[in-house]
Amino acid sequence: MEILHFINSRHVTFFSTSTKSEVKLRYKVFSKANDKVTTFQVLGKGNNKVTSIGVPGIGTAMKRGIDEAMDEAFVKIEKL
Repeated sequence: MEILHFINSRHVTFFSTSTKSEVKLRYKVFSKANDKVTTFQVLGKGNNKVTSIGVPGIGTAMKRGIDEAMDEAFVKIEKL
């Protein structure tokens, strides 16, 4: 697994604050049955929004983005 890009941002308005994370991962997987290496990329996005007064943590958005990308990758790996 290789991290291609990892973008985090925070947006503040008068009534809400949100953090966003975008993660792109590249996987290289060896299939023993086919005797070849398969390469693919997955994208995960994480959001964390707070309305009223409060500051959302960027860590939650980052974790959600990584989790989404890795879950999508594991589904693709199972199909190989």
